[in-house]
Amino acid sequence: MVGLGELLRPLFPILAKYRLSLDLEPAIGDRDTARNLVLHVRKL
Repeated sequence: MVGLGELLRPLFPILAKYRLSLDLEPAIGDRDTARNLVLHVRKL
C-alpha cells in the first residue's frame, strides 16, 4: 500500500507555499459512522 506522503511527494515543491492539514470528517449521506479523510490546503 502506498502512503499519503509518497502520493504527495511530487507536489512538495508546490505545496511548500501552503499550509496542509488532514481531518476526519463525517461522510455525507452515510448512515453509519463512516469518515472521509479530507486534505485542507491553505495559502500561507
